[in-house]
Amino acid sequence: MGSMECLSGHRNKDFLHYCLPRLTKYVNWVLSNRDSNQNSLLGWQIVKSEHCPCGESGMDNASRFFGELPEDCVDLNAFVVNEIRHIERIAEEIKQSFDETLVAQKETIIRLVNEKMWDVDDQFYYDLTKMVSSKKLKLFHRSFLLWPE
Repeated sequence: MGSMECLSGHRNKDFLHYCLPRLTKYVNWVLSNRDSNQNSLLGWQIVKSEHCPCGESGMDNASRFFGELPEDCVDLNAFVVNEIRHIERIAEEIKQSFDETLVAQKETIIRLVNEKMWDVDDQFYYDLTKMVSSKKLKLFHRSFLLWPE
């Protein structure tokens, strides 16, 4: 997203040529390393610590990391979908091919987030945990993540 913002101000397509393979590598790494339960949905790597219960998410003291930890996190999935959308836009802008499997993975994530993480009654997306009956935490940061294109 930041790389496209740079383009809008400077029109420097060399920068986008520089960014595209790096962004693609980053997204592929996340897709390969943050699907711990192999269900095509992504979750933050959280190692419980008294000093930092949020792990790599950066959300210090977020209530979602106290108690049972989420396996699949709405926000990380939304972030990755957004990154793939920007990879597509960058590739189109510089007329360069990119890893087309990312498009299929993006569509799979969107479908699964809507099927498994959306609560029809609450009209809200929730993280998934191992326990089906666990208490749902409605947090503000999730309410703006699955924005339309």
